[in-house]
Amino acid sequence: MQILKKFFNLNNFSIPTGTYGVGKAEYHLIDLGRKETNNQAIHRELMVHIWYPTDTKTRAPKTSYDSDAMANMREFIKRESGIPLWLLSGLDATLVYTDNNAKIAASDNSFPAIIATHGSGTMIQHYTWMCEELASQGYVIVGINHTYMATTRFPDGRMIYSLLNQKKQEGRQLLKRWKQEQFEVAVQDVKFVIDYLSKFNSQPTSQFYKRLDLAHIGMFGHSGGGSLTMRMCLEDKRIKAGVAFDSGLRGNLDLAPLHIPFLEIVAKKSRIWADAEGKIEREKLNQLCKSSQPVMTIIELDDVGHGSFTDLPLLLHQTILTQALSKYITVDLDASSTCAIKAQSIAKNVTINFFDKYLKQI
Repeated sequence: MQILKKFFNLNNFSIPTGTYGVGKAEYHLIDLGRKETNNQAIHRELMVHIWYPTDTKTRAPKTSYDSDAMANMREFIKRESGIPLWLLSGLDATLVYTDNNAKIAASDNSFPAIIATHGSGTMIQHYTWMCEELASQGYVIVGINHTYMATTRFPDGRMIYSLLNQKKQEGRQLLKRWKQEQFEVAVQDVKFVIDYLSKFNSQPTSQFYKRLDLAHIGMFGHSGGGSLTMRMCLEDKRIKAGVAFDSGLRGNLDLAPLHIPFLEIVAKKSRIWADAEGKIEREKLNQLCKSSQPVMTIIELDDVGHGSFTDLPLLLHQTILTQALSKYITVDLDASSTCAIKAQSIAKNVTINFFDKYLKQI
């Protein structure tokens, strides 16, 4: 049995290094001021996943990795690599350090809030590696699943799947138009959620009552979520600092200089910089950094790809089987390499230091 267990469940996620334990809660929010662009019969609905500090620090994993996010990731690995799903079943034993619905840590101080957003087609739960770590460091991470861009399950059991793959079948121009429309929807999602945080902070029945430091809000995102982070840093003064993981300039087509601290972490082997269009985009990013001095910094990570900023590298190292297969079958341009896990460690450290400096002033 021990051999079988090792074969199917070799590792768990990295232990969060902060002084706090990690709690998690989910909220179903409805924006009655907006109709859903993909279904005009309903109002805009969101699922928000919040990771937060707790007093119970443990070195033992607490709960299973989110089942919907795992199913989505297994399908992605299958599509990218051709590995059949049954060979990926061992991934379902993956454990994380989150304690669902635990009580927020007792403290004389409130905790800075950080908005987190995902890339196109991924889910906010696919960034557990960063969300758990930041929560353990004393931040409340407010992760938004942008409905129809991310597959989303609501409390009544409804599952709304990402429309990304469907839109890809409709041609490049229609896909580009739809993604831009959803990007603008996501801008409003972020503003709505930040507004809602004030309710959490002011209602005595809320578990976050007077626990959120809304004078020091940060934001991070990957890919399209990084572009969204840049856009929000340009136009929402409530956000005081932003981090983008391997993102382009969709959120700043005019290359308007940034005026608040902004960190861009780039994967040098990423697919988004590979073609001629990507090389032009990369040069524009450098131009933006120069015009945004001294508040903007770009850090480059060698030998890793675009997917390295999701949970994918950690998931591919969960079992002996997936480790072995990922060495011979490329999954998302080197997200499967051991370099990707090292890159995540670097990204964690610089992100923590960045937010500590600009949100906690330490």
